[in-house]
Amino acid sequence: NHKLIILTAGRLFHEAQNALLKVFEEPPQGVTIILGVPTTGVLLPTLRSRLIGLPSDTPAPGREVATTFLSLSQAEREKYAAKLLDRSKSDSADTKQAARLEVVELVQGLTSIAHGAFREAKPGKVRDELHEVLVDLSSFAPILHERSAPLKLILEHLLLVIPKGLK
Repeated sequence: NHKLIILTAGRLFHEAQNALLKVFEEPPQGVTIILGVPTTGVLLPTLRSRLIGLPSDTPAPGREVATTFLSLSQAEREKYAAKLLDRSKSDSADTKQAARLEVVELVQGLTSIAHGAFREAKPGKVRDELHEVLVDLSSFAPILHERSAPLKLILEHLLLVIPKGLK
């Protein structure tokens, strides 16, 4: 008798990932475990190294949020970021979590859009800028899933480094 266990999560704190690590290192006999997450960037490298990635046909999460963000003027982006920060400081845990997840979606969407632009860009200054943006964005993914992620610093950084022509 074979058993299949499917776990899905939009967010996994490091403590939960460390607990899962042992299960994925030595799964019970006759058990297949599938872990569904929005992006592998949310996973600790040690856990990610024990998993087999499967391609997804669904569009990257956050693409709509990122497209909206990119369509805003710089001043409107700053207001959007300020509202997100205010919501992330709410007394309501649900409001706080929703704001944090919106920042995660924004970073995931920006990563997807920047990656597409990078693939299409010819070698040169624009492609080099996009590469730097992708390096920055990829460094945010694991940080954003920590309880104490510095959202203010991340949003301020995004406001400064996202190329004006990225759409």
